[in-house]
Amino acid sequence: PRPVVPRVDRLRPEEGRLYYAKAFAHPLAAAPLVAAFGTRGLLLANGLLLSGALWLAFFVLRRRGVAPWPALSAAVALLLFTVTPVYLVWPTPEIFGLALVTAGLAAWASGRPLLAAVLFGVAGYLKPPNVLMAAPLGLEPLLPREGERLTGPGLRRGLGESLRRGGVLLLTAASLYG
Repeated sequence: PRPVVPRVDRLRPEEGRLYYAKAFAHPLAAAPLVAAFGTRGLLLANGLLLSGALWLAFFVLRRRGVAPWPALSAAVALLLFTVTPVYLVWPTPEIFGLALVTAGLAAWASGRPLLAAVLFGVAGYLKPPNVLMAAPLGLEPLLPREGERLTGPGLRRGLGESLRRGGVLLLTAASLYG
């Protein structure tokens, strides 16, 4: 069989052809494993991504003071007792999106909001509704800290930080769309 060569063609409307495409972020991330292991590399990539999401969920819960067994139980229940494992064998970017959103939430919980914004930007590029998962990232600066009132300079500072995080998210997604 002839090797498949990727092409980029500009189609004219009168040609009557329709092409369907997915975001390139998932194939780009999985490409090294697919190159090394063939189509099984995609299964391996999805398995590693799900394992990473599971580890991050456990890590965040442990940092919040949850004991090891309850943290592991909660992470497993959230990620494995749902429809998620079905996507391991399905060659779609759902596991990649789950891993990005989990990593974004973990980065936000670890005090790295700009990294979280970048991860949510990639997840939003993958599927625009994923941006909704970034709500805590954008709303957190607008909420008063314990014992303080959010007025005047504090409100302006919080609004500026919220806009900065949103700008990084939008810039990341727009760059990938571009």
